[in-house]
Parts: sequence; C-alpha cells; structure tokens
Amino acid sequence: EDACLIELVKKYGIKRWSIISKYLPGRIGKQCRERWNNHLDPTIKKDAWTEEEEKYLLSVTNTTPEVAIDSTI
Repeated sequence: EDACLIELVKKYGIKRWSIISKYLPGRIGKQCRERWNNHLDPTIKKDAWTEEEEKYLLSVTNTTPEVAIDSTI
C-alpha cells in the first residue's frame, strides 16, 4: 500500500488526495495525506537533532513569553 501511495503521489502530486484515495480501497483522502505527510514524504528528517538545532530550540523556548492558562476551561 505504501509503494502504491508513493507512486500515486508522484503521478498526482500532494494536493489531490481524494483522487489518490480512489486507488486505495478502504482509504479516504485524509488518511492518504496523513500517511504521506507523517511517514512517507522523503523530505521528512528522521535523524536525531543536531546540537545547533537543540540550541536554537532552547533559545526560542527560553525567550517566548509564557501563555496564561484559563482555569475556567
């Protein structure tokens, strides 16, 4: 199924999920899109974070003001 999805994305692109899902019985467009975006897209970086990326993340989180939480929700 993954191989088929990869080929269909090559053919139709990443915007035509309802068309792609017609070739995958039992799947809807949203499922195909999520499988592609979360697991199959070759641009997904799966290795560990670099030291530079970790430093950047820490610098951003340390400078971002805390968001107040509404306790009435």
